[in-house]
Amino acid sequence: AYILVPADLSLDLIIEMAALYLSLIFVGFQLHFAVAFMPNHVFSFALATDVESPFTASTVSVDDGSCTHQDIIRRACLEEVARFYEETLTSCRPSESLQGLDPLTAETLLEAVVDKKTSILNFELALQEIEIEATLMDVWHERSANRADQATVNARQHFDNEKIKEGHNYLLETARTAFSALNAESYSAARTFVGRYLHALQDFYSHSNWIELGNTEILDDLGTVDNASFLSNIAGPEIRTCSDCSRCAGSLCFTCNTCFNNMKTRRLTSGYFMSTPYEEKPLGKCSHGDITDRSSKREPRGGINKSTKNCRKSPHHHLHDEACRLATRATRNFLARVRATTGNEAFRNLFNLGEADNVESDTSLCFVIDRTGSMKDHINAVKNRAIQIVESSTKPRNYVLVQFGDYDINPGTLKYY
Repeated sequence: AYILVPADLSLDLIIEMAALYLSLIFVGFQLHFAVAFMPNHVFSFALATDVESPFTASTVSVDDGSCTHQDIIRRACLEEVARFYEETLTSCRPSESLQGLDPLTAETLLEAVVDKKTSILNFELALQEIEIEATLMDVWHERSANRADQATVNARQHFDNEKIKEGHNYLLETARTAFSALNAESYSAARTFVGRYLHALQDFYSHSNWIELGNTEILDDLGTVDNASFLSNIAGPEIRTCSDCSRCAGSLCFTCNTCFNNMKTRRLTSGYFMSTPYEEKPLGKCSHGDITDRSSKREPRGGINKSTKNCRKSPHHHLHDEACRLATRATRNFLARVRATTGNEAFRNLFNLGEADNVESDTSLCFVIDRTGSMKDHINAVKNRAIQIVESSTKPRNYVLVQFGDYDINPGTLKYY
């Protein structure tokens, strides 16, 4: 496999990412945290066989029509970049809305713009950086100095466990950091924080009861206003927020966990997610409610997440499409705010929308090669494929080679050109 990563990462971190990728493929895993809009890639990588590898919970497929974080981010970014071109260029194809392109992809968008000096590869790499950072939010969390506070730190990044105010503050902090990075022309760092912001923002619509409260528009003040008025309508610890799910009794909880009308409050809340047996959700509170959430088996059973269309993963799966729609609109709203706050030039550079000859590569091309005994008959084909990739790609800042055998992963080789 090969992985495109920001070139300013240390070699140790690149190798750590490669090792994580390998462990996911060869060891297998089960997600022990609440996931909204299931991620379908850890990294955007291409296998030598050109087969796309999903990164999902072990019992869930994204082939059920559910939208993912990557789906939402890509669609929203492409639509906002299309709008950027519509408003800043006069040389587009006549009588054609770029936002209405079908299909709307990085390639079709740039083909529709007469100024074709922007590299499709550089644009694609910028999109992938944002998508990767959003996906990694379900793998890596901020670390708290106090271990007792770690659950709160994790929950605020995903609006779990009624950490609505904490999640709102996380968005405010992350947006400020992203804007500062853009103003400092640190575009790769900006993509990191934009990706993190968008993941948390999208989780709000899947993990909270915003939709169940009858809202059909996004919460404009979320992550934008310090003393937002909605903060006064959050359910307190004494308020029972959910009733026991009538469709979840006994073994049925492990087959199809569909819940209707199990909300008991008109205040804003979110589900609790407990992955260990010693954790307890507060009395009368909603659960997140997927198959790995231990709290969903305790009254009130069930849950309220809308992360997928899969009824085993999402008790409110019937509201998934609406959650996806609002998350997409909120994502576009934030990207428009990025442009309005930092200006057209910063927005252009955020997405690498520059002339190919003038855009310095800020990526490393990392090859992860299996040299175990089972690869004996295939290693020459892998080498040839790696050569083809190098010859067909825009030259990165450097190359990284990580090899792994039956019992080891080598330290990695870094080569500059």
